[in-house]
Parts: sequence; structure tokens; C-alpha cells
Amino acid sequence: MSDLQPINRTPAEDIIFALACESGKPSGESSLLFAAKSSGIYRSPDGGKHWELAFHLENMQEPLPALSICLSPDFEHDHNVFVGVPGGVLRSFDRGVTWKVENLASPPPVTGALVISPNFIEDGILLAGTNEDGIFRSLDRGLHWSTCNFNLLDLNVLSLAISPDFAHDEMLFAGTVSGLFRSKNGGRAWREVDFPFGYDPVLSLAFDPGFTDSRMMLAGTETQGLQVSRDAGATWERIGEDVLVQPINAILFGHSTWGAGMVFVLNGDQVFCSDDGLQGWQEWEPAARLNEGISAIALAGWETGSIPQLLAGLADGRVVVLN
Repeated sequence: MSDLQPINRTPAEDIIFALACESGKPSGESSLLFAAKSSGIYRSPDGGKHWELAFHLENMQEPLPALSICLSPDFEHDHNVFVGVPGGVLRSFDRGVTWKVENLASPPPVTGALVISPNFIEDGILLAGTNEDGIFRSLDRGLHWSTCNFNLLDLNVLSLAISPDFAHDEMLFAGTVSGLFRSKNGGRAWREVDFPFGYDPVLSLAFDPGFTDSRMMLAGTETQGLQVSRDAGATWERIGEDVLVQPINAILFGHSTWGAGMVFVLNGDQVFCSDDGLQGWQEWEPAARLNEGISAIALAGWETGSIPQLLAGLADGRVVVLN
């Protein structure tokens, strides 16, 4: 039926690899949430109060880990959600109630990163980054996949990011074990980005939502901290080096209550925030109070004027709201 592969895990662990939240809600309390965990993909219809296992195969002897997740930018209307797993991609067209399995290739790759076109409602484009087989692309809403690895010199893909203006600039970035690659033609060809410090794993990537004007994006590395580019990836510099000294495992853009831009990063297992244009960084106080290691973060309440609700996934499988 499929090439999905379970992975043995320590019973005490149920690490959350990724979180996703239905946007357009002023509060996480009423949002539909998804958690990609060691034990599978979980769904909460009530902002995290109750959770249910969303996908299960009867013949699986061990849980099927969910490693990455993305929702359609038009999720409120088309209800599309995609999950990367060992062996392929799970897709649901009904808000995660039912699922279908799409195998990417044989032998089956491990899908650790997913991105979706901001113009998905029209172009139907998704990309999947795998551990050893590079990048796969779908042009038909996840039904069929093909490799797009031309000049991608490192096939161990750790992170992906897609331009907010993808419909016009077709720009993508892929973080790999050895560094960063950029595509300016929708993934058909790639070119290595020249980092000033040389080679380092790129664990996380994020475009500024106002990228069309700012040309700014962020890259989180394993040993070289948080890197910023203000010219669409041509040049880079490290920021926050006095406090952001751990691997940068996630990057999120949001808004403050007064409408200013905010950036959250997962620095090791701690959350840091900047609300002054990336000049200063401080530990997010609600996360510091938690006093537990965080493995994934997501934001609910993105709208200007709303209080940013930070969702944190913990290594024991719990999801908590930090506000």
C-alpha cells in the first residue's frame, strides 16, 4: 500500500518536531492545531485543550513519526494540510480528518521539511526536503511528486523557505547539512549561497513577510547562530551573537500588540524574541517561566493589534500556550 517506515523511539519520549495553527483566529483558544510528533500527527479542534491521533495504519507495528507540517495559505476555505513522514507525505483535504499517503520515490525518503506556495490556491505548488534524497516538488496539490535537484550539491535538506512574492520572483531557499542554496526559478535549479563563515548546517529559514520591500530573510545555523540577509540572500551577517549561541532550530515572524514587527527564535530549547528591528534579543519571559526544554514553536494570533500567542511543543509530547 505504501512505503511508510516506523521508527523505534524511547517510550518516555514523544518529541514534537513541528506545530501548525489555523490562521485568521485572534486567539489560539478557538484555533485548529496540529502537532507533528514522534508518535504521529495529532489534531486539536479547540486550541489545544483536547488532542486526537489524526492518522493511523492498522499494519504499523511502531508509531509513524510526523516530522514536518504545513497548512494551505487558504486553509479556511480549502482545508488542505500536509505532513512529512518517513517514506512520503500525508495529505488531507478535510482539515485533517481523513488522510491519503503519497510516496515520493523508491527507496522511500524521509521527509523532514515542507513548504507551500503562498499562491497555492492557483499554482498548487509544494516542496518537500528529504534527509538524503534532496528536494521533491509537486505542481498539483501534492498528488504527484518529482525531484528538483539540479545543482543542489548537498541532498541532505534540513529546512526550506519560500518567498512571500513567489508568484513573481519564484525564489526558494534550502538549508542543508553543508550550507545554504537558493533557487530563482521555482526549484528547477539551485545555486550555493556564499556564507561568510563557510560551511555549517542550516537548521531553519524564514522570509520577512514584507520581503518584497525589505529583501530581508533569516537563517538559523547549528554553530554560527542567527544570520540575516537584507539583499535577498546575496550577503549575510550574524546578529544577536551575545545571546543567541545555541543552534537556531526555528524562526517565526509575528506582530506586537502595537503593530511593530516581532521575531521569535528557538535558541537551543529556549525562546528568544526581538521587537526592535533585530537590534536586541531577550528570552521570552513566559517560556523562561516554563523551565522545560522546548522542541518546536508556532504562533497563533498573527494579526496586527492582537497579542501574539506562542505555542510551544515539549519533548514529552505536550503543547502549551505561552502568553
